[in-house]
Amino acid sequence: MPSTTNDSNNPHVPHPNSASGSKLVHAVLEEDQLYAFKQKTHFGRRDISPPLNILLWALRIYVIFMMAIVVVQIIRTI
Repeated sequence: MPSTTNDSNNPHVPHPNSASGSKLVHAVLEEDQLYAFKQKTHFGRRDISPPLNILLWALRIYVIFMMAIVVVQIIRTI
């Protein structure tokens, strides 16, 4: 039975996401190929649901409010 080799299990082939794999990709690819590779691996922003967006804005407002309270307390103690 022939054995199939998987690059991810082969210790001699670095994984493309590892540091040595990244150096290998930079060394082997030309500039335009490297740009295309980076564009393909860039994920971009993720769409979030409206309730999650509201929650994140509420947390931002809460943090700003708490920072204001801390500043007021520091000023009052001085």
